[in-house]
Amino acid sequence: MTRCPRSIVRILLTTATLILFALAAPTAFAEQEGRGFTYTATTPDEKHIFVMLGSSVRETSYTASGMYRHDGSTVPLWTVDWYARALVPSGGEYLVRLGNGPDYWSGSYDDEALTFFSNGQPLKTYTAKELIDLPWLLPHWSHGAYSWLLGWGPSKKDGHAELTLDSNTYSNESVTFDHQNETVELLTVLGDRLKFDLRTGEIVSAKHPATLTTVVMFAILLVGYAVFRKMYPGTAPRLPMIGPSNVLIGGLFTLALTIIPAAAVWFFYVSDHPEFDSYWNLVRVIFETLPRYVVASFGFEQPEFTGSGSGLVVCFWMACVAVFTLLDRVVVSIAERVEGRVFSA
Repeated sequence: MTRCPRSIVRILLTTATLILFALAAPTAFAEQEGRGFTYTATTPDEKHIFVMLGSSVRETSYTASGMYRHDGSTVPLWTVDWYARALVPSGGEYLVRLGNGPDYWSGSYDDEALTFFSNGQPLKTYTAKELIDLPWLLPHWSHGAYSWLLGWGPSKKDGHAELTLDSNTYSNESVTFDHQNETVELLTVLGDRLKFDLRTGEIVSAKHPATLTTVVMFAILLVGYAVFRKMYPGTAPRLPMIGPSNVLIGGLFTLALTIIPAAAVWFFYVSDHPEFDSYWNLVRVIFETLPRYVVASFGFEQPEFTGSGSGLVVCFWMACVAVFTLLDRVVVSIAERVEGRVFSA
């Protein structure tokens, strides 16, 4: 039985060291800025109005945040004790709260994205990770906060969510109400279409074209890799245990972790976010956000890291190259054994 050469042992030790260093990388916490503008949202049927009182309340006849009849009444039908933007359909009974999200680099994406309410009582809450299959692909601002819906535009759009601030009406084209079926459909910046039942908060349907495209592209990559190793199995005795072809494959698969998802999103994204102004800028965003997501997914709650250049980012991608290199070597070793058995038979 052939012993493992020292090169493999060194690579394994190096990989373990890199991973441990990444997990111990220092964090930089950012304090959330205060939010608090007062706004109102009239239901599409214009029979009710939702009032959200901010921290700096101007002169108003409303005494609490909540739902009111749109007839001048100042007695709330029901009230809320939180502050956030809200999506308000017709009827005055249901409401969808948008999560404020973090103002720092988040690796876990466990922040509130949506909460459905009925008469002021919560029905169901979703985090960003539960709604977005590939959350690390979401556009991030320079300070690390991410967005998953389009912003509010200064116009009125029938059928879409609206709110009024300082006598100006804004609408969100990524939110569409179906009042007859009591559903709301959301279009994410990645091109996902999510439809919810307003009465329960449950997902009625979900379409994730970017996710499907990513899976298909990775499947094509694996087929190409299988063909390559079939043609060039690397069975010559003179080849070292870890050779240039193994390292090359390791580098290519590592590169694919950024290039392929970026290409998939590039076909479907609907955001005008500055991070999405070019394909290579999107690749850079993924280069910074995927390491944070992987670390948080393994239960290491260190989601707040500085931007590019952090030890976590560098060590993660170096570890990926090492891991894919070793995996390719394992595939080659299996091919060598299979070839040997075939010829010996």
